[in-house]
Amino acid sequence: MKNGLTQNEAKLGLSKYGHNEIIDTSKNTPFKILLRQAKGNVVLYMLFCAALITFFLGKDITTYTILVVIVSVVAIGFFQEYKAEEAVSSLKKMIMPISIVIRDGKKIEITSRELVPEDILVLGNGEKIPADCILVETHELRVNESILTGESKDIEKILGDTIFMGTYIVNGRCVAKILHTGMNTKFGKIAHLISTAEKELPLQQKVNNIAKYMVIIAVVSSVAT
Repeated sequence: MKNGLTQNEAKLGLSKYGHNEIIDTSKNTPFKILLRQAKGNVVLYMLFCAALITFFLGKDITTYTILVVIVSVVAIGFFQEYKAEEAVSSLKKMIMPISIVIRDGKKIEITSRELVPEDILVLGNGEKIPADCILVETHELRVNESILTGESKDIEKILGDTIFMGTYIVNGRCVAKILHTGMNTKFGKIAHLISTAEKELPLQQKVNNIAKYMVIIAVVSSVAT
């Protein structure tokens, strides 16, 4: 363990586990996000058809109202998805770019994205933890885990404890063996949830349901008058 991985073992680990990085599996440009709001959204198609019907019936006010609803539905969906994209980008910036590891018995600096499970990390005061690790050596170590738990109080860590990607050392130093990297870390799983679940919030579903009823009421009222 003291010698760490060999360079060949590290290469095999990188091939097996991939780079140690946070990935937005559904990354889109603002334009693509906008297109996604219309593609396959049955509610928008219903609204557009309703707008055409009321337009040809000469109900201008109803038509304009429906168009406002269309813009609102698209805007809310776009805002939710764009916010999720930006949140994941912010999480990526929280990862320390350079790490000190022991390989072939020597301390070397490598980019954090090259870290692999079983690597031996050397960490000190003020550094962010670049992967999920188990402590194999500690010296008065205290870690802030607020990014994961929301708890601002520093936590004392001892031999055998786990430290997590995205958290940071506020006191002491340690040597740790990496358990998980990239999207397999707790930090990575949070990023995945933000990237997927937050793009389909209940708010959008409620807006779509309200829009459906508005379409029916608008069309029925226009035809009846």
